[in-house]
Amino acid sequence: MNFPSFPGFAARLFATEDADFSLALVRTYNDWHIDEWCGSHPGRFIPMAIPAIWDPVLCAQEVRRVSEKGVHSLTFTENPSTLG
Repeated sequence: MNFPSFPGFAARLFATEDADFSLALVRTYNDWHIDEWCGSHPGRFIPMAIPAIWDPVLCAQEVRRVSEKGVHSLTFTENPSTLG
């Protein structure tokens, strides 16, 4: 399983005041992670997508989107209450 590094398990690094920009960062990271990093060794590297944790509707949409790309795992914060 390939865990995210710099954005954090809940994409905290990508949470900005601009929701559209933040979502674009999450989607771009997930696409790179799935298609490029893990896609270079399919069946060997298992991607773990990151959620758009700051918005439950966007989070659900991103989970569905990466699921359609074949992703079966998602990272999540260990303590969502600290994120508001």
